[in-house]
Amino acid sequence: MTSEFSTFGKGYQVRNVPLSLKGKDGTIGKEMGVITLNSFGQIVAFNFTAAEYKIDPENFKDKNIIEYNRRMRILEVLDQFKTAYNRKDIHTIDDFFSDFALNIVGQEVKREANSDFDRFTGDTVIYKTQDKQQYLELIKKMFSRNEFIEVKFNDINISKHKGYPDIYGVNLVQTLNSPSYQDVGNLFLIIDFRDEKKIKIHVRAWQPLGPEKLDLSGFTFFKL
Repeated sequence: MTSEFSTFGKGYQVRNVPLSLKGKDGTIGKEMGVITLNSFGQIVAFNFTAAEYKIDPENFKDKNIIEYNRRMRILEVLDQFKTAYNRKDIHTIDDFFSDFALNIVGQEVKREANSDFDRFTGDTVIYKTQDKQQYLELIKKMFSRNEFIEVKFNDINISKHKGYPDIYGVNLVQTLNSPSYQDVGNLFLIIDFRDEKKIKIHVRAWQPLGPEKLDLSGFTFFKL
């Protein structure tokens, strides 16, 4: 069972439904889908599954039922978030971010050395911060110049802030593929449950895979 309009225990989900997606060139891709139904058995949403992530209800018995439902709701948010990028649905992405959301992007660049014997000192990462509107404008440009956007999530880990019981962190690996651009990196999201019916993302932090120059994978880097 899952949430229906952010109230507990009134809906259902069927996760990991095998899908075959046919591209314009005839190639067949594989995906997993998730069907959300209300208490009357009516389908209210269909999204791509964010990733395989099992939440054992035995670990959330009795007093932890709210915790269990919140983690299921986070999975639902990730399903919708991933699907919005794949559908180039800027309105859904806009709705998920809070008005004062912060976006941090780590860009990997080559730095030239002064020595002729060692032209490259290696990769370095430059971090850029953006507010919500700046990030949305960047996404709109990416959507407009690419025929398709494919986003995949893996290695999802959900944590709860020790000092703020309604604040959760999500670590995952994001792979993005499009005709003009591809990347893979670590993504960290801070999700706010203080309004159960209007869950918001306050922070989106991305950096390339590999040795981290900054630790963007937890709460300690951000002041709440």
